[in-house]
Amino acid sequence: MKYVLSFIMCLSLSLVLLLTSLDYYSGNEKFYKNFQNRNDIAKEAGLSVEALNTVNSDLIQYLKTGENNLLEKHFNTREITHMEDVFKLFELGRTVRIALVVIAALLIAFSIYRYGAESTFKTSSITMLFVWGLGAVLALLILSDFSESFIKFHHIFFDNDLWLLNPETDMMIRMLPQNFFMEMVYKILMGFVTALASVHILFFVIFNVIKKRG
Repeated sequence: MKYVLSFIMCLSLSLVLLLTSLDYYSGNEKFYKNFQNRNDIAKEAGLSVEALNTVNSDLIQYLKTGENNLLEKHFNTREITHMEDVFKLFELGRTVRIALVVIAALLIAFSIYRYGAESTFKTSSITMLFVWGLGAVLALLILSDFSESFIKFHHIFFDNDLWLLNPETDMMIRMLPQNFFMEMVYKILMGFVTALASVHILFFVIFNVIKKRG
């Protein structure tokens, strides 16, 4: 039972870190600019660099607020409707993240109360290895064929075909091509790995400090 609770706690905490990394990079305007400058996206989108930066800023702000007026001056109805679906996913992710923080905190507190702090952080350090393994398998599946993973993601999370944009008529796909999302996923994973490694090390350090004091 102790290891089951620990695994749920570690998994919950890991998902919190993953969702946080997703939120950070999807709202990182510097990342957008760097990708677009390297790939001459302003020319592809038919915009000046300054105009493209304005679109980036409004799009990022939309992902935070869901205010349609931020998109109406840049995109057509199909693109805006799709972004409404995207915003709902972001809002769901933020709600799930809060719930997972509460779950992880409660499980840590219960485990410390039931099994003691030393046992809790020792078990967490061990079960975190299983989370690493699970994450590694998922990352390999996604990155081994990103195009297929990208399509499956949209089929799972969207119940319409609005995400199938046309570069001839829809600017969004010209300014945010598939390679943009591939690079973003890589950044998200690297941010997640860094954060998870820090938490894992912290658990191990806390365990050893408590052990020495005991």
